[in-house]
Order: sequence, then structure tokens, then C-alpha cells
Amino acid sequence: PEPKAKPKPKAKPKPKPKPNPKPKPRPKPNPRPKPRPKPRPRRVRPQQPRSVMAENVLAELEGELSPATLAALRAHLDEREGEGSEEESVLPAAAAAPARAELPSTNKVYSRREYWDERFETEENYEWLLGWPQLEPKLRHYLKESDRILLIGCGTSTLSADLYDAGFKDITSIDFSEVVIEKLRAEHAEPRPEMRWDVMDMTNMTYDDASFDVVLDKAAMDAIMVDEGDVWDPDDGVKDKAHGMCAGVSRVLRPGGLHLQISFMQPHFRR
Repeated sequence: PEPKAKPKPKAKPKPKPKPNPKPKPRPKPNPRPKPRPKPRPRRVRPQQPRSVMAENVLAELEGELSPATLAALRAHLDEREGEGSEEESVLPAAAAAPARAELPSTNKVYSRREYWDERFETEENYEWLLGWPQLEPKLRHYLKESDRILLIGCGTSTLSADLYDAGFKDITSIDFSEVVIEKLRAEHAEPRPEMRWDVMDMTNMTYDDASFDVVLDKAAMDAIMVDEGDVWDPDDGVKDKAHGMCAGVSRVLRPGGLHLQISFMQPHFRR
């Protein structure tokens, strides 16, 4: 038999030609940056001298601060104004305001009797925090002219005399400095004969129970708290003094009486 013919090998299919890739687009040239607008010239207001600006602020505070405090601020600004210039300050002196007391190097001396005795030898008047003109609208809301009022830590403040002249005649004022009490007792004996002045430590008062309707403290507790250290964890000795003062106030007040405190500190540190 004839040999079978070998099958012809199948021809490999030709590969299809790959399509030409699309040409990459040419990068567009960066456009010209737009010119920035020219800044408008700023209007520069003529700056007032520091003293004039300070006086404008003080003028707004006249109804809020006592004359003594305003005088102290003016004196402080006068000193600062003169540090860089030999010219006199343009701040006007406060009318009829007392001279500023010399400030101690540390406020810790405010709890010392010796400091106050020496200071009161020459000091005629100093009003801490606020005076009667600023306090009158608030105090009249709480006080009655028939009230028996005790003012503790009176110092050389005129608040006792101002209350008396406003119609609150039953006023007793105390301070632990015999120097200031003797001075005030002599000063007010004739014009305000019903006023009483006693030398007494406000942390250890000796009045009978329920002797007063109102106890008024204006920066008195502030003076005994200068040694407290950490306000969140005061010194034990300071806490004892504060407790003695508050316990004494509670004892000498009649049931339902008022303890009014005007303080430099925040209320939550007095609770």
C-alpha cells in the first residue's frame, strides 16, 4: 500500500499589526501669570499719645472706680510716661483725690498689724476697691436705716462716715490698729457723735451674740488671705483666720442677718 502523505503543517496566522498609539498631547505652555493687583495704600490713623489713650480709658472708668484708685492709676501711668521722656505727663491730676499710698514690696505685709500702725500714722484716707458713690445703689437695696451695722477692718476708708451721712446712724466700725481707731474716733466725735469705734481683731470678735443686723466687709478678708499661698489649697493658718472671722460674723449677726462682702477675689474662693 502506498504510504499516506504527511499532512501539511498549518501556517501560523500572521499577527495583526498593533494600532499606532495615539500621540501624547503636547503640554500646553504655562499661561502668563496674571499680574497681582497692587495693594491699596492703607489708611494710617494718627496714633494718639499713650497718655491720651490712657486718659480716655480712665474717663470711662470714673463711674466704676473710687477717686483713690483712679489717682493711683494716674500716678502709675505718670511714672511709666516719664520713663522714656523727660517731658511732663499730660495726665491731669484727679480733682480732690488723695495722694497714693506708697505700695509695699510684697502684699504679705497687709496681714501685719505693725505695717498698718505705721501706715496709719500719716495716712488720712485711702479707699480700697470702691467708695460710697459706686456702692450706694447696691447697698441701699440691702440696708435699712434702722439696721445695726458693723463695718469690719475699716482702716482710713470714709465708708463709715458716708453711711452715717446717708442716714444709717447705727454704725460700729472696728480695726485691729489702735492708731487708726483713736484717730477716727477723735475726728468724728463732734460731727457724727452716734458712731462707735472699737479696737478689735475681726478674727476674734468679742461682741454679744446677735448684736448686729448687717456685717459689712470691704476688702477686709482680702488682707488676711495674702499668706494663703495656693488659692486651691490655702495655708492652714490662713484657713484658721478665715474660719475665725466667718464664725465670728455668723455669731454676732442676728438670725436672718446679712454679711455683705466686697472683695477683690472671685466668689468661688470665698465659699
